[in-house]
Amino acid sequence: MPTPFPADVGELIRQAQAGSQEAAGLVYERCREPLLAVIRKGLSHPLRRLYDSDDFLNDALAEVFSRKFSAEVLDSPQALAAYLRRIAENKVRDAARKRLLSKRFTIVLEESFDAARINEMEPCSTEFTPEEALVLRELVEDRLIAFLDELPAVYQAIVRLVLDGRGRSRNRRSAPLDAAPGLPVA
Repeated sequence: MPTPFPADVGELIRQAQAGSQEAAGLVYERCREPLLAVIRKGLSHPLRRLYDSDDFLNDALAEVFSRKFSAEVLDSPQALAAYLRRIAENKVRDAARKRLLSKRFTIVLEESFDAARINEMEPCSTEFTPEEALVLRELVEDRLIAFLDELPAVYQAIVRLVLDGRGRSRNRRSAPLDAAPGLPVA
């Protein structure tokens, strides 16, 4: 069970946001252990080698001191604790996402890229790099295949007919969409 946040943290955050260094120090002291527990729980082994838990703590507290909380949140220790935990969790998630999408650690690099494959892709957005677009495309295909696996065989056959002529190879189309016995195969 996570270490609970003290009940007076909301008032201390108000004072720290108003400029009180003493209140900021008290918020740090009282929230340090509970937030570090949340941060360390979400920190994977590869990220532990790259980042220090205290860096995430400092980033989370910097956001706490600059964020505008409603009076209801600051007055409710439970709601405030949930917000503080979420801020700390998001700092770790952002770092993990940044690492995952970095060129060196991207999961896409496990599969070799050839320029023809990247250039054949239909651009889904000008905001994505080719690598990101490929990851997104593969994710959408995987989810679509999972969805199609749940359809009745008749609907799967209809989807197979629609996919014919879309430039996809027969093997790629038929693998996830095998027709039920007795249905014609496109």
